[in-house]
Amino acid sequence: MAKILIIEDSESERGMIRLLLERAGYEVEEADNGRVGVERMGSDSFDLVVTDVIMPELDGLDVVKAAKSLDPALKVLAISGGDAHIPAQMSLKMMQMYRADDVMYKPFDNDALLTKVDGLLTN
Repeated sequence: MAKILIIEDSESERGMIRLLLERAGYEVEEADNGRVGVERMGSDSFDLVVTDVIMPELDGLDVVKAAKSLDPALKVLAISGGDAHIPAQMSLKMMQMYRADDVMYKPFDNDALLTKVDGLLTN
């Protein structure tokens, strides 16, 4: 069973993603910001990190850099709906430049998220 870390500052979105992934059979842990997420990556091993881009304390770019530094093989899925200052398209493009393995716009369809997660974990 694959182990997934969700890093998302929105409690409702984090909870929805967790429930969806657990129902699909994944073991899931969560962090409410990038700093906590990086700490969890340093103390445990994961098969996939699903991270928001725009978050307090450490943003998604810092999360991807830390993840790839800790384990270059660790898969990272970046998710973003953007904000008033940074459109989602721009933030997700930056995440790809920093070696996120895949990106996804919020809001997303549950089936689309599962397809992305399954694809990342089988490649």
